[in-house]
Amino acid sequence: MPRCLSCGRRWDKDHPQCPDGRHAYQERITTTLPPLPSLSLPGYTLEHTVAKGGFGTLLAARRQGDGQRVAIKLAHRASPSGGGAPGLEAEALRAIGPPTVPEVYETGLLDGGRPYLVMRFISHPTLAARLARQGGPLPEAGRHGVALAEALDTVHRRGFLHCDLKPENLFLDEESHAVGLFDFGLARPLRPGAHGEARGVELDCAGTAEYMAPEQCAGEGDLDERTDVYAAGVLLYEMLTGRPPFFGPAVDVVHAHLSRRPPRPSELAEVSTALEEVVLRCLEKERPRRYASASELGLALRRALERPAPAPAPSRSPRPSPPSAPPEQRSVALLHLRSGANPLTLQKALSLDAGHLSFHEGTRFAAIFDPEVQTDPLRAARQCAERLCAEGLASTALVDVATVRVLRRPNGPPRYLSASFSHPARYPTPKGPATPLLTAAAVTLLPEGAYVPVPELEGLFRRAPPADVQDDSTVVPLRHGVLVGRQQELEALLRSARTAVRERAATLATVLGERGQGKSHLAAALLQYLNERVPEARVATLRARPPAQGESQGTLRQLLRGVLSAWGGEPAGGPAEWLARGEELLGPELARELWPAVHACLGGHPPTGELRSVAAAPGALRSLTVRATGELLLASARARPLLLLLDDAHFAEDTALDALEYATRASASLPLWVCVLARPGFEDGRPHKARRAAHAPPLRLGPLSPASAVELCRTALHPAENVPTEALERLAERAQRVPLFLIELVRGLKRLGLVRQRPGGSWYLATDELERMPELHQVEWLTHQELRALPAELTAHARLCALLGGDFSLEEVEGVVRELVREEAAADFPLDARHASRRLVELGLLVVQAPESLSFRNELMREVVARGLSELQRRQLHRAAHRYYLGRREHTRLPRLAHHAAAAGLREEAAALYIDLAESARGHHAYLEAEAHYSHALELLPETDALRGLTALRGRGLMRYRVGRHEDSLTDFARARELARRLGQPLDEVEVLLDEVTALDWTNDYARAEERVHQAMELTVTHRLDTRRLQARLLLGMGLVQFRQGQWEEARIQLEAAANRARRQGDAGYEILIVSLLLRGVILPNLGHIDEAHRVMEECIAACTERGDRLHLGSALNNRRNLWVARNEPARAREDQQRFMRLGRELGMVGWEYFAEHNLGELYYQEGDVRRAEPHIARAVELERNHPEMASRPWGLLLRARVLAYQGHEARARQVLRTLRQALAERPGVELSPSESVLFSLVELATRPARPEEWRELQARADACSIEQEPLEVLELQALARLRRGERQQAVGLLKEALRRAERIPNIMRSRLRRSLEQALATEEPTSVPR
Repeated sequence: MPRCLSCGRRWDKDHPQCPDGRHAYQERITTTLPPLPSLSLPGYTLEHTVAKGGFGTLLAARRQGDGQRVAIKLAHRASPSGGGAPGLEAEALRAIGPPTVPEVYETGLLDGGRPYLVMRFISHPTLAARLARQGGPLPEAGRHGVALAEALDTVHRRGFLHCDLKPENLFLDEESHAVGLFDFGLARPLRPGAHGEARGVELDCAGTAEYMAPEQCAGEGDLDERTDVYAAGVLLYEMLTGRPPFFGPAVDVVHAHLSRRPPRPSELAEVSTALEEVVLRCLEKERPRRYASASELGLALRRALERPAPAPAPSRSPRPSPPSAPPEQRSVALLHLRSGANPLTLQKALSLDAGHLSFHEGTRFAAIFDPEVQTDPLRAARQCAERLCAEGLASTALVDVATVRVLRRPNGPPRYLSASFSHPARYPTPKGPATPLLTAAAVTLLPEGAYVPVPELEGLFRRAPPADVQDDSTVVPLRHGVLVGRQQELEALLRSARTAVRERAATLATVLGERGQGKSHLAAALLQYLNERVPEARVATLRARPPAQGESQGTLRQLLRGVLSAWGGEPAGGPAEWLARGEELLGPELARELWPAVHACLGGHPPTGELRSVAAAPGALRSLTVRATGELLLASARARPLLLLLDDAHFAEDTALDALEYATRASASLPLWVCVLARPGFEDGRPHKARRAAHAPPLRLGPLSPASAVELCRTALHPAENVPTEALERLAERAQRVPLFLIELVRGLKRLGLVRQRPGGSWYLATDELERMPELHQVEWLTHQELRALPAELTAHARLCALLGGDFSLEEVEGVVRELVREEAAADFPLDARHASRRLVELGLLVVQAPESLSFRNELMREVVARGLSELQRRQLHRAAHRYYLGRREHTRLPRLAHHAAAAGLREEAAALYIDLAESARGHHAYLEAEAHYSHALELLPETDALRGLTALRGRGLMRYRVGRHEDSLTDFARARELARRLGQPLDEVEVLLDEVTALDWTNDYARAEERVHQAMELTVTHRLDTRRLQARLLLGMGLVQFRQGQWEEARIQLEAAANRARRQGDAGYEILIVSLLLRGVILPNLGHIDEAHRVMEECIAACTERGDRLHLGSALNNRRNLWVARNEPARAREDQQRFMRLGRELGMVGWEYFAEHNLGELYYQEGDVRRAEPHIARAVELERNHPEMASRPWGLLLRARVLAYQGHEARARQVLRTLRQALAERPGVELSPSESVLFSLVELATRPARPEEWRELQARADACSIEQEPLEVLELQALARLRRGERQQAVGLLKEALRRAERIPNIMRSRLRRSLEQALATEEPTSVPR
């Protein structure tokens, strides 16, 4: 029956207009049947032709013996490999039998060998006729569907597949409500080989396009019951809606079965949800997702039909036409020009570099270089600018990069929109420099070249003068300082080069890596290495130009010019001088033989007819050129060992590469080493290069190792210091550890202002804003190149996946698409979700992370891909994703739910989710994650929601001091306190005050911490607050104050009471308990309770380790130093300090590194190992200078002064004291503590002649104020100072007293004191005072 190609319905007679009002486009089908064939079949009278198909003709006839009407099927003569042969068809019909199929009467062969099949003539109407007569959905569709499933089940149980189900092959028995099947010409046995018929491979994709399963469309041979289930689903779809899911040209229909999502039946007709689900499950692209059998399908249909039909849905108003596509944001290279040329001339000149003229006003022009058109738009823009200036078409030019809006037009080139086009400041003045200018952004992104600032134009650069730098398109530059993460590769190449030179073994080395893996950076570092470590060799570097921007033999010319100039630039003189240089290298005879090719390649005219005679033979000129270049390279290496680097070798022409292979062939015993650096496809284009060249195995560059990527990230984030390792790891993985992406990401984050300066002058990274996406021009260009190769519908699907996040499952993609379909918002995403996702995996844009789990190959590319969605598409996708995740609420996907809720405008719901997520992350000590969640919540909360604002601010403040953002933490606490006061919540205000106490204590601001404790106590008394938690926190606060004041016993009592109350509170009291234990672990050794201190610290460290609490674990390791000192185990104290420092770097706590370095220096000093102490002290002094907020007093300087005094370097020690006084003067209100003041006075007295009474006064102060081992140090330094001044007897007495006290005071100084005593006892004569 004919089908309308506008609405997809069959028609019986006229069909001038479709039901939706569209003009009918009727498929042109010839309905006239062919005449009866001229043949006779004994025993039968032929009447007319019933139908003609691809494999046979069906005739109506009568049996002469009894007049029985029969149907005769004749196979075509050209029937392929048994297709349509009545043998298998007859076997299937006999096995299945009536009433499901016609009864078989006879089979045989005509005289010409054509097989035939005689069977019962079925007079029942076909489903095709019923559909055409109805002209739309069939009221009895459900009943016919169940009957079809029963008939199909019979076929399958008899061991066959039909493989060609369609309305023409189904007959309807209206009396019995049964469905029967015709035409088993494409049938096959369920079990291969169960029947003897062989089938041709071409039959695997035979059938009628509208009803073929995806596996049939793909030509797969292993069909099964589910193939017929798919076709049954198409038939059911057509009965319910009046049209199949896909119709039109066969090629388009086959493609749709493979990749497109069928429209939901309820979009086309009134279909119940239950019935729709059955149909769509039949139409799944993947067989395992369909019903396993026809019987399972029949059962599902019956259940769906038994459900009560829902009330008719209100008629849908026609959807408004979608608005025209909004402009797309795209990163491009820009060229701003001033020119007197007419626009047509300028556009023609721009087009040579794929530029597009986008703006013209007077003499001002703006051109776009689009990554969709040009592989390297910025380089193309720069070269175009140079050419236009050189040709006089532009007086000045400015190269820049920017994001513009792109408006696609259906019948023309895209239109580019940007406010900068008309801004006069973007155009260089006519009096400007003659050479093109570049912005800082453009210079940063160009992979090569040397540029210098233009003094009169701030922020602009120009190319360095030619005298200062070689042509940047052929020379590999060193763009960065230290090469990170490629040391192993660098050493391997260096070894290869050394071997080639020293063993005179010509070698070709290959380095392969995708763009961004650091090939050029490696080449630059290698150049530096080779010059330093193989000084006997000449090192030359070249860069191949892209073919579209260079000459047909550009690399070959570079090689020849390099040899003839002794690798010093352009060869001097003209052709005569070149020939003389060639004869010098090759000898007169060989030079004359090869020189015509050299002369022609360098651009000269052949002096004689020799070149024409050579060129007459096919390939002869090319071979001569290869040989000439190769021999010149060998001659150059013969004169002096030659190391040659060729970067971007994938752009080099074959002739140049053949010449390099010729020069490095295995038989060449010369000190020549050639290293080519190229992209991975380079090897594929030259599969036979190994046959001639002696080469090392290719070195392949992949992503950096995790440790190297973190180190590169740390280096690139300078001047930010002590960035948490977790944040560095996140950035490294976000860039997939690809060096180019990582560097550009960090630069982009800096442009966004995420590297910030503290009030004290140090820099930090805003870790809660790392999810922000900066403009990343190079990443965008690379991404556009990949998307450009995809069909538009597949690109749309990639953008949908990109919006879902870093990783997702096929089920999630499918679920979000399903939600889009329900909201009638899926028109822009027509592909089947699973098929399209797997296609993106095949193309390499997506990668499989785990079974059913996918992610983009590169996270930055994912973010760029997502940017291509319009605002409307983004909003619809976020809403669909929110609905999907809302129905699951799996904990691991709650961050997705919150993100999509926020983006969908559900701010209140998103804020609540983010607070829940933050609290959960805080409980797991995931500080960065919790900080980010709290920040998201605060961005979403309205100012009127003060209660949740208080929760989020307080929570973020607690996280921020844990990641070293102390000032920001205190700001959050101040805002939280204000909200608590405004809400009339005194308990919350007290809690926040006590939070501030901890934050201030971390910054060593003990005075303000004490103020907050007293404020909290006053509020508690005023408002009569009394909770168990508050009691424990107040006890802890008072204990902390007393601890900082050196009131050991009083502090111990308070802290022990706090710990006991905290234990009874379980998890709620965990942090109170831990801090109490930490402080008691410091106090107890000073009170002589060593064993108890050991038990306390063990309990504390075990609890922190169990909970993954690195913050308090680090503090515990630091505080355990006193215990190891008390037990005279300095090695274990140092080990703890090293772990403390590593944890500090992981958490980004610069203060931890400072205290660890200070403590390590002091431990070594106390043992008397000044040499080992010095580097730690130097680092501590550097940190306290750069981070004054971490050291409220200059303890590092004081320690250095103590060490110098101990060594007897009196003048240097006094200089350090002067620096220390100056540092204190710069901090108003900051004074040394009593014990520190004793140490300061000790150094002062020890480095000048001091009176006995001054020493006695200092000793009295030390006895009253000094802590830990300091009393011993006071005695020893006094003794050494007196010894240097000849007071030997007094010195010996002091040292003996120090040793007596050392038996009572926990210390690690006994060995040092004994050495000092031995020194004093061995001293006989007075010692002069060193100056």
